Amino acid sequence: MSVMKDITNFSSNTEQSSHGSSPERDIFVAPSSRKRGAKQACLQRFLQKPEMLATSSGGEDNSESEGDEEANSVFMTPETPSEPRQKVNRSKPKKLRLGGRSVRNENPALSVTLKGLTKAQLVDLVNTLVAEKHPDLEQELRGLIPEPDLTELEEKLNYLQRNIYKSFPHARYGSSRDAFCYRRVNTHIAAFKKECVSQGQTLVASQLWESTVEYVLMAWSFVDGMPNWDNPSHNKSKEQCFKTLAVHCKKALMKLKSGLSEDKCDDLLERMESACEQNNQLQPCMDQLTALKHIFIQIPRRLFARDRDEAAYLVLSFRAMGRHSVLVFLIISLIHLLMCGARHVIEVQDQASVGTDSSKYAIIFDVSSSRTKMEIYKIDVASPPLDVTDVKQLDPNPSKSKPGIADLAGNPAAVEDYLKPLLESAKKTVPAEKQATTHIFFLATAGMRLLSEAQSNAILDEVKKLFNDKNKCPFMFDSEDAKIISGAFEGIYGWISVNFLKGNFIPRSSDSTYGILDLGGASHQNAFESSGPEGSDKYPMVVGSKRYNLFARSYLGYGMDQARAKYLENLLKNPSINGVHESPCHHKGFQEDITINGEKFTFVGTASVLTCRSIIQKTFFSKDRDCPFRDQPSLTGDFFGFSGIFYAARDTGMLCSDCTKPLSPVMFDEGSRNFCAKNYADVSSNPYAKNVCFESNYVYELLTKGYGISVDKTILVVKN
Repeated sequence: MSVMKDITNFSSNTEQSSHGSSPERDIFVAPSSRKRGAKQACLQRFLQKPEMLATSSGGEDNSESEGDEEANSVFMTPETPSEPRQKVNRSKPKKLRLGGRSVRNENPALSVTLKGLTKAQLVDLVNTLVAEKHPDLEQELRGLIPEPDLTELEEKLNYLQRNIYKSFPHARYGSSRDAFCYRRVNTHIAAFKKECVSQGQTLVASQLWESTVEYVLMAWSFVDGMPNWDNPSHNKSKEQCFKTLAVHCKKALMKLKSGLSEDKCDDLLERMESACEQNNQLQPCMDQLTALKHIFIQIPRRLFARDRDEAAYLVLSFRAMGRHSVLVFLIISLIHLLMCGARHVIEVQDQASVGTDSSKYAIIFDVSSSRTKMEIYKIDVASPPLDVTDVKQLDPNPSKSKPGIADLAGNPAAVEDYLKPLLESAKKTVPAEKQATTHIFFLATAGMRLLSEAQSNAILDEVKKLFNDKNKCPFMFDSEDAKIISGAFEGIYGWISVNFLKGNFIPRSSDSTYGILDLGGASHQNAFESSGPEGSDKYPMVVGSKRYNLFARSYLGYGMDQARAKYLENLLKNPSINGVHESPCHHKGFQEDITINGEKFTFVGTASVLTCRSIIQKTFFSKDRDCPFRDQPSLTGDFFGFSGIFYAARDTGMLCSDCTKPLSPVMFDEGSRNFCAKNYADVSSNPYAKNVCFESNYVYELLTKGYGISVDKTILVVKN
C-alpha cells in the first residue's frame, strides 16, 4: 500500500512535465531529482518487473506489450495530458458494518461466527429466527436456556471495587475515610453502585430467580467490602446497594416458592446468616425463606405422609401471633391447599378408625414477653372440607404461666418447672387415647427475640428436651415446632387470621381486606394491603385466585411494656426533687418505688397529659432517621386493633371486656384525659390502673403520630 501511495503521489507531481520520450523516461524526469531519489529508486525497481504491475492492475496476461499498455493507462505522462488520471485497480478488503451481512467464499464453523457477534446482534438473531420465522420453537428454546454464568459479573464488581481502593491518596495526614478521600473516590463509588444495581435489575427483568438470589449473595460481599466513611451521608450509596439487593432477593424468593429444595433452603439460610453478620437488611429475606420452607416443603411432605395420623396434624393449628386465638397453622395449610387446587383438606379416617371418634386435638404454647399461655383446640374432621365451626377452643386449667419465659434466660434449667403445670393441665384436658396423636407447638415472639442468640437457644433446648421426654410429655412433638417466629410474620399471621374468619378468602367474596394493628408487650406489628413500591417490608401473597400485596412490619421495643420502661428511664435524665422523680403519665396521688436496671427510684404522678404526650412523641415518634415510623406507609381501608389497644380502651372505660367497638383517636384522646384526671385513690382497686394513664396516651400517640391516622378515622378494637 505504501508503494502504491508513493506512486500516486509522485505521478501527481509530474503532470507539468513536457518531455516526450518513453513513458519510463518521462516518469523519472523531475525538477529536483535529488530530493526524490528514494522514490525514483523505488519506482525503478517496481517498473523493472512489468508482470508485477500487470498483475496488480487487472490480473491479465503478463506479456510485455500488455504490461507497457497497462503502465500507460495507470500513470499520467506529458504525452497524454488530456486523459483522466487513473488509480491502480487493486482489490481492497471491504469493511463490514456491524449489523451487516458478510460474504465469504468459505463457511467457517457456526460457533466461530457467533463468537464474533455482539450481545445485541445475538439477541436480534434469536428474535428473528424464533419470533418471526419459527414461533413454535419458543417454548422449547426457553427450556434450553441455561442459568447465566455470574463469573463475569463477579469479576466486574471486583474490578470496580479495586478501583475504589486504588484511588485512595497514599501519603497524607488525617483519616483515610474523611471528606477529602471521599471526593477522590466518589466517581468510582458511583460506577460500582450503577453496575451493582443494574445487573440485579437485569436478572430480575429476565425472571432468572435462582440466579438473582445467587447474584444478591455474591454482590452482598462486595458491597459489604466498600469503605465506611466518617460522614454518615457518604455511606448512602452503600446503603442503597444493600436495600436494592434485599428487594431483589425478596422478590426472587417469592417467585421461586416451592421451586426450592429443602437442602437449597438450608444452604441459602446459612449464607444469608453469614451475610447478616455486619448488616441485617437480609433478615426479612431469611424470615421469608424460613416461612416458604415451612409452607411449601415441610407441610407438603407431611401432607402426603403414609402415616395418616401424622399427616392429620395439618388440620391442626398453631397460634403464631401473640394473643390472637386463631388457628394460623390451619389457615396456612388451607391456603396451601387452595393454591394446589385441592377440594378437601385431608382424609383422616382409615379402615381402623371407622366408627370411632375422629376428632383431633392440638396444643399451642403462645409464648409472649409477659406470659406463656397454653391453648388446646379440638378439631372435628369427620366431614371435610374443614370449616371454622369445626374447631373448638377448650378451657384447660391452669392455662398460663407468668412471667414470660424470657425471664428464665439466666436460669434455663428452670424451664421444666415453669412449663410442668401446663403439661399436667393438658394431660387432663386431652383424652388419654388421643394424646399420642395430639401435636404440640411452642412458638415464641418478641420476648424471646430480645434475648441474645445464646440465651434463646438455651431456653429452646430445654423446651425440646422436655417435650421429647414421653414420660413427661406424651404428646406428638417435632423439634422444628419449638421456635421463635419473626415479627413480620407474626403480623402476617394476624392478617391471615382476621380475613379468614371474616370470609374474605372465599371465592366471590369482597375484594377488600382488613388490616391489623397488634400492640404486644415487647413489640407491635401491623399488616395490611398496600399499593406502595416494593421494599423489604412488602410481601406478595396469593390465596386461591386472589393476589395480595401486603405491607408487614414489626417494631421491636415499641410494645407496651418496653415503651413504658423506656419512658421511665428517660424521666431519670431530669433532676429529681428530694430524690423523687415526677411522672406526667401517672395519676396525681400515685407514688411508687420502681426498680430500673437493678436500682430503685421513686416516682410520683403529676397527671399532665400534654407533657406526657410530648415526652412520648419525642421518645418514640420523632420521625428522625432512626425512627422506624419514618417511612411507614399510610393506613388505608378498615383495621382491627388488638391486645394493648384493646386493654387501654377497656381500662379507660371506652368498651366492655367482651365487646368489639369502632374507636377513633379522638375517642382515645377524650378517654385518656378523663381517666388521667382522676385521683389514683379512686382507681387503685384495679391492679393495672397505675399504668393505664401512660398506656392510653401511648396508644393515642401511636395512632396519630406513628401511623398518621386522622383523628376521626375509626378502627375496630377487639380483644382477640
